[in-house]
Amino acid sequence: MKFSIILLLILIPCSLFAVKVSGSITGEEKVLVYKLLDHISKTTELITETKSSGAGEFSLEFEIDSVQQVQIEAGNIKRRLFVEPDAEYIVKQEAGEYGQQLNIVSETGFGVNTYMKNVEDMTSKAANDLAMTANDYKVVGTNINELSEQFGNSGNDYIDRMVDYLLANFELNFLLKKPGKDHIAKVDDFLAKHYYNKELDWGNPYFFGTFRMAIDTRCNFQSNETQRPNCAPKNISGIKTIVAGIDNELYRDVATLMLIEKAGDSSPLIKKLLIDYFGGKINNDELQVVIERMRG
Repeated sequence: MKFSIILLLILIPCSLFAVKVSGSITGEEKVLVYKLLDHISKTTELITETKSSGAGEFSLEFEIDSVQQVQIEAGNIKRRLFVEPDAEYIVKQEAGEYGQQLNIVSETGFGVNTYMKNVEDMTSKAANDLAMTANDYKVVGTNINELSEQFGNSGNDYIDRMVDYLLANFELNFLLKKPGKDHIAKVDDFLAKHYYNKELDWGNPYFFGTFRMAIDTRCNFQSNETQRPNCAPKNISGIKTIVAGIDNELYRDVATLMLIEKAGDSSPLIKKLLIDYFGGKINNDELQVVIERMRG
């Protein structure tokens, strides 16, 4: 009986659901959709591609098993897009503040992109309101609780986790401006609170984006100390100086890989830094996969 159950689980494939993306761009261009394999190495994998018509119209479909973020490229334009099973998205090339961009015209399903944009807008408004009221940082916690109550119970665990770390980013920004103990200790407390007791949330861009911001911020404050590290080092000794105070082995390794990726203006340099720091195999299997991607 036990063997039959195991065999059944092996034979049942993971359910996949179609996603459709269509839209219009300027002229005849290749349109490509990439899966984001991780937010440390920033490696992508091509899912599907098509070519727009002479009028710039295009349509493509691909399959996913859960809500996730993909990258769409049309000519020289790139944008990240959250997609969910059985949903359709229409995008359009338009002029933006920083040049041409792909904007979402409509999306079906839950509407993850619209939802996260609303959270970002409300967080920005809360930040602006604080700035207009002489930065009364005592109410930051209240603002976070209110935003969490409003947006943190979407019914989708992935979306709720993204909201958590978008709000953590908001907390980090104002934590550093709050009077009190030194800023490096504040960042360390923040990392202990939001990361050290958590597993890596691989598909969550806000999880890794906020962590990257915390490490960069910590290094900037270190620069005011005696050691004055270079926050964009091109060698292992510089990287070790930055990560030395991170009191968690897993996240010290994550920070190291992020700094190596940031330093890697060439593949040979990345490979050398990886060998210099990690040598052979790392203890964490998931990070080992990231290292292999970075080695190329």
